[in-house]
Amino acid sequence: MYKLLFYLTVVFLVLTNLSYSQIVYIDINKVLNESTAGRQAIKSLENEIISKNKIFADTEKKLLNEEKNIIAKKNILSEKDYNNEVIKFRKKLNEYKVNKNNELNKLNEKKNLLQNKFMKQINPIIADYASGNNISIVIRKEQMIIGKTELDISENILKLVNQKIKKIN
Repeated sequence: MYKLLFYLTVVFLVLTNLSYSQIVYIDINKVLNESTAGRQAIKSLENEIISKNKIFADTEKKLLNEEKNIIAKKNILSEKDYNNEVIKFRKKLNEYKVNKNNELNKLNEKKNLLQNKFMKQINPIIADYASGNNISIVIRKEQMIIGKTELDISENILKLVNQKIKKIN
């Protein structure tokens, strides 16, 4: 009997405390994409991606021309010479693919590093906002199914981020 009373009291206290908790959510992607510092960092990353893609396209065009030249020489070269040319070309093509994958992985790492740095810079801003506005829990919008739009603090955090963060370090 005492155990039941004890458990009911604990459940009642927990539910009472939860009812006073304020839970809000934030769209981190919106804050990153629309903040001044985030837009600058994303623009820089996009420029680097465009540059790399142009280099990849030029290299692919050269490799395609080289392949056409090798195919055109098929009837002119001896079978041994032709096979040597094909082997050299395949080796060059494989090196290009490995290099391209390495460059793409570096860009992805750079993007992830950028996002992590941004999160480290905005976490104190979110924490200060939460403590100043008596907020108990802040969750990411991506981890929610549905929520009232009044609970979205993205715009407020965006304003604070624009005031306090000028560049993602």
